[in-house]
Amino acid sequence: MVIVKARSKLAAVATILSIMGLITFSLFILEEAMQTIMFGTWAAQDAGDWSLVMIGCASNRKINKILKIVNYSVGWIQPFAFVAYKSYGEAMDFYIESLERKVLRREPALFLGRKLTLTVQPVNHKKTADGYLVKTKTGLLVLSPAILKANEEITGIITSYKATVALVTKGL
Repeated sequence: MVIVKARSKLAAVATILSIMGLITFSLFILEEAMQTIMFGTWAAQDAGDWSLVMIGCASNRKINKILKIVNYSVGWIQPFAFVAYKSYGEAMDFYIESLERKVLRREPALFLGRKLTLTVQPVNHKKTADGYLVKTKTGLLVLSPAILKANEEITGIITSYKATVALVTKGL
């Protein structure tokens, strides 16, 4: 009788450990996929292939979404792994955002039509018939209805403006 109870408890523990392992291994494979893509973006940056870098960002964003769904739906079964993969997902969000900002600086035309929110560091303002054309510290041009202040957060759509690419803010 004692042996039967012990076997059944051991079987339950083995089942729980197997489920925990299955979940954490799946999260690990998702993490590895994102890292492989990240390594590919490094080579693409070295080659100056900014459209390929953007493909890598999009792929990592999709996989990171899957990682977060798995982690938040069943990852809590293994609390230590849950915290680790939550942190990894947040770190990947930061990497993607940072890499996209680098692409924006190098090849802003890849963002045509996209809505962006940025914090700007204006270098100079030029009054135009359409508003103020502002050159930022990063080299991005912003068309704004008003003079921009340092560290101001702005939202707009990347568009073609008089043979250049500019972020056009609300109000224009």
